[in-house]
Order: sequence, then C-alpha cells, then structure tokens
Amino acid sequence: MLRLEIDNRPLIPVRMIPFVTGWKFSPDVVASILANCNKIHRVYIPSFHFKPDGDHHPMLAKEWDAIIADLDVLDDTLSATETVDNENYPVWRKESIRILPAATFVWLDEMENAWRTAYSKDRMDLMDERPGDRELNLSPYIPPNVVEFIYEGFESLLIYPAPPGNESTSTNISLAKLNYYMMTDPFYGKESTAIESIIDNIYRNNAGTDLFQQFRRRFSRLPCKADNQRHLIYIWCGLLGLPAYRNDALLNWQREDFLDHWKEDFDLRLNEIKLFLRKHALPLPTRFFPYEVDNTERKLALSNVEFEKAFHDFTVLLPQLEKELAEIDTIQPESMKARQEKKAEKARIEQQIAVIKGHSPSPTNLSLVADAQYRFILTGDHWSITYEGQTSTFSNTKGLRYIAWLIQNQGKEIHVSHLYYAINPQDASITDADFSAMSIDQLEEQSLKVSDLGDAGDAMTPEGRNRIEAEVRRLQEKIDEAVEFGDAERRAELKSEQEKILRYLADETGLGGRSRKASSNVERIRKAVSNRINDAIQKIGKHHVSLSHHLSTKIQTGTQCRYAPEPPIEWIISTS
Repeated sequence: MLRLEIDNRPLIPVRMIPFVTGWKFSPDVVASILANCNKIHRVYIPSFHFKPDGDHHPMLAKEWDAIIADLDVLDDTLSATETVDNENYPVWRKESIRILPAATFVWLDEMENAWRTAYSKDRMDLMDERPGDRELNLSPYIPPNVVEFIYEGFESLLIYPAPPGNESTSTNISLAKLNYYMMTDPFYGKESTAIESIIDNIYRNNAGTDLFQQFRRRFSRLPCKADNQRHLIYIWCGLLGLPAYRNDALLNWQREDFLDHWKEDFDLRLNEIKLFLRKHALPLPTRFFPYEVDNTERKLALSNVEFEKAFHDFTVLLPQLEKELAEIDTIQPESMKARQEKKAEKARIEQQIAVIKGHSPSPTNLSLVADAQYRFILTGDHWSITYEGQTSTFSNTKGLRYIAWLIQNQGKEIHVSHLYYAINPQDASITDADFSAMSIDQLEEQSLKVSDLGDAGDAMTPEGRNRIEAEVRRLQEKIDEAVEFGDAERRAELKSEQEKILRYLADETGLGGRSRKASSNVERIRKAVSNRINDAIQKIGKHHVSLSHHLSTKIQTGTQCRYAPEPPIEWIISTS
C-alpha cells in the first residue's frame, strides 16, 4: 500500500479499506461504519474529504446514506440477474469499490483502533480462525485493473517531483508507489503493450539462461501474475541488478527472493533508477522525472501505431540485424564475386540499422536515451561530450579526434601509425584522403592496412610494388581455381602465401595503398599520438573528472592503441 500522509499523520483511502481488512469490511460495511449505523461491529470511524488544493474537511455521517443506497441498488440489480448464488460476486466486488467516493479517507490510527475493537476476541468469534485473521494487511495485493481508481484524488500526495538535478542517493521511492505510477504511465502503463514487449524481449535475449526462464515460470504462478509492472520491476531488481533497499540498507535478496516475498514492500533510489533505465535504453517515468528529456511523455509525439512499430523495431528487429551483421563480418569470401556479395549484404543491413536507429522511440526516439548518457558529438569546431549524463564542451583538438576514432573502433587493437594517418591524411598526391575517414573494417574490405612501419629504409619503388601486386593477383587466380575444384588443402596453402605478401605490402605502403617513404621512426609517431591523447584527457579532467578518469584507465596507448571498457559502452558518435 502506498503510504499517504497529511502533516506526517498517515491516512488510508476509503476505497482501500476492503483490501487491508481482507474484505471483512466490504464496501457496504465500510459505508455503514462511516455513517455510524453499523449494528454488527458497532464501531464508528470519522471520514474526511481531500480537496485538490491540499486541504481536507470532515464528512458528516449522514453524507454516507446516499452511498449506502447506491450500494443496495447495485446489490439488488446483480442479484436479480443471477442464475446461481453469488454468480455476480466478482462484479459486485469491483463495482462496489467504484461507488465509494474518490478522495475520501480515514486516519490510519483511527482505522486500526476500530478494527481492533470490532475483531477483538471479546466481540467476535471466528470459525476456523487462521493466523493473521485479526490483523490488518497494510501491504495487500490489489489487482492492476483496480489500483488506479483506489488512489483517485490523492495524486498530489503520492509524489512531489524534485527540480532537475536535485535527486540524491537518499531520494527513495517505494515499490508500491513505483508500481502504481508505472500502471498509470502512458509507456509502462496497463493500457500500453510496450511493457509486454520489454518483458518478452528480456526473456528472449536470455533464452539460453535457465535462471531467467525459471524466474518467468515462477512469476506466472503468483497471484500477481497479471501485474506486468510488478513483473518488470522484479526483473530489474532480481535479474538485472537494480539495487533495492529497506530502511536505507541494501536489501541482500537473491533473484527469487523477490518472488518469495512478493507481498513485501521495499525502496528504490531515483538516481539509480535513472542510470539503470538509461543503461538499458528505456525511457524514464514522467511522474518521477518530469524535467528529463528522455521521459515517457515524449511517447505522445508519435501515434500509438507508429510508436509500437518503432519500439518493436528497436527492441526486436535491431538486435537481430546486429547479430546478422556480426555473423557476416566473420565470413571470409573466397572469390571476388563473394566479396562483392558480402559487401552488398553488409551495406543493406547497415542501412536497415541506420533507419531503425534514426526512427526508434525514446518514446520519440530511444537513441536519445543513449545519446543523453554517452555521447561524443562534433559540432563545428567544438566537441560536445556526455558521459554518465554529464555534458561538457571542448575545443576540437587532435587529441580528441584520436580519442573519438578509438571509441568508434571500441575493443579493437589499432597500430599507432594507423591511428595517426586516420586523423592526419597525407597529401592527395600520396594518398586519397577518403581512405583516412574509413574505419578499420572499411579499410580491411579494401585490403588496406597500416602495420608496423619498421626501421628507417628506402621506400618501395613503383616497379617493386607492381611485381608484388602481380604476384598477389596470380595467387588469387590459383585460389579461385582451387575453390572451383574443391581442393581445400591447396587453397589454404595459397591463401597463407598470399596473406604473407599482403602483410609485407601493407607494411611498405600508405593508407591509400600508394607508396610512401617508410617511417624513419615509429617512436616519433607513438610519442606524438600519446602526448596528444594524454593532453586531451588532462584538459577534460578540469571540467569532467569522471570522464577523464574513465578515458585514462580504458585507453591504451603505445605502438598498439585500444579503447576497451568492460562492459562495452554504447556511445553515440558524430565526427562531422
């Protein structure tokens, strides 16, 4: 149950009373008690009406007479249509709650006193009494299709949104409150199918993990199995690691403890929810984060049909395409035709991915979520860099361009000369500047690679390079023949010989494949690149300490350069 207070005094909505009493105080009993005319329990609880301006005033006992009459009419109407006893009781339970007026409450302490009196052993004998029958349940399960109107009229008491940037580690939100607002949220709410897609996608991505599948089966057997919002919160906490607390102490529950204790409440921290949802590319509930650009209110910018399609593309189709792209990258074409087909198929998939990422929801565009969290964007002569949601702006220096290029090729080991010439294209008479803008994968598609520049030495002569290239072509023809005749052993020998020659040629040529004088000192380039990167990181540290620390620990410089955070980070990068 959500905790509601006025001047630090807890209250309970009248519509909640049947649930906390286990329906011993059903709506008709509640109305008679508040009207001070109940002849069975012989207790009276003063009731109050909560006003939109935050004030409240007492309700007179006689005001409940009309409510009692309406409940009697409902009972007579449903009973008249029954063919068997209590056939319409489930309908009565739901509709009778609605007849109780919204925004009416009693003080919790007065409710507890009346309950203890009515169900004391002196007054009430219970047949087949069970443990807890004489106790109130202040954390009852409430069906998702009922919870929204139980708190109708009390919205202003449920949460006071903090101004932007003021969330702290001590700003807690209870499971019950988060669950309630997710139910009423346009994105996560029970009226949207998006939450079902989120849940299904999590289990689909972990189809080979027994823990996830066991968790799903166990939740499906709980009384709250229809509560998708609670299901998703349990997945976040139990399976994906969102911290939960009780009395400000970390709750050390294991994954299935959340299911074993499904009736129990616990707290979560707003700032941790924000980081968690952004990490998993999910929008922030607007009620808690009304000032954030990536909250669920943006969903309204798209029609429901557009949004559902975009969300499906982003959460289902996009992972499939990225998996296909990774599989294509592992294929080694055996002929010129196969290489062309691979290139065309790869371009087709990359285009589909670009379209999805360009039109994915956040709710308007979910890429904004990642964009707001990790971003490396060149705008004019300045870089706008966002790390863990904090954004800073820096001048466009070579050091930052080196860093951006390493981030674009995250996880890959790059020779320092490759990195240097990617950022410092040579004169057009020596190499085509277009090659300098290519990624490692694009360069390798063209059989272009900068490797170890070696010691000082003479440049390769045009005649020498022509002879080598002719030998490469001759070997390729023999490789094609071996493939055609199914001679795998012969093909492997020729391929190995060809690769040795290509590595030598790469060592002696520039990025564009044209001859250049071999470097007289790889160390000179290594020092230049390392100094530029280190200088850029130091300048970042003056304005963004956490980003500076991240880059200094995750970027490896030297003859081989690498950016490899663990786990990998999904950066949004734009270098033009």
